[in-house]
Amino acid sequence: MTTGPPRTELRISRRQALKAALAGVSLTLPVGIALGRSEPARAATRSACSRGCKFVADRVYQDALDNCTSSAIAQSVSAILLPGGAIKSIVGRWTPLVAHAACQDAATFSHKATSWNCKQPNCEKTFDPYQKYGPCEHCPPGKCCPSTAQQYGYSCCAQCCSKSGDGCGSGVTECGG
Repeated sequence: MTTGPPRTELRISRRQALKAALAGVSLTLPVGIALGRSEPARAATRSACSRGCKFVADRVYQDALDNCTSSAIAQSVSAILLPGGAIKSIVGRWTPLVAHAACQDAATFSHKATSWNCKQPNCEKTFDPYQKYGPCEHCPPGKCCPSTAQQYGYSCCAQCCSKSGDGCGSGVTECGG
């Protein structure tokens, strides 16, 4: 006869694991709303927008993969450390792996969809370089300039006054003072 509170088992179906993974990935995606920004970046070129958008998509994807790995490690460690965990980890050793694979699949699917969106028309109207993980995330408002010289399509500038509209301006001749 056992004493103490009854032990409850937590059984998670593949569907529940996939839903949890999708929810986790969706929470890591940037909202795209730059709170506290008074003005968006100057009219970006399609190339700058596509490169900046792809840069954000790649960073969000890497962050989602890191979250998947952290979650799988936490699940594995907790399965071992809980009472009866060693036996449960032998029996249910695949549960964290299945959840990890589902999480990675959801992250990959989201990354592919976001990357595809970066190549669509009107990227300039929907992409915000100031968003989290954006190429101008840490630029002061109004100081993010489209730049073909930059790998990510934008650069932080003291002045966005290049005559060509590409990159930072400098000197009296370009910036007028």
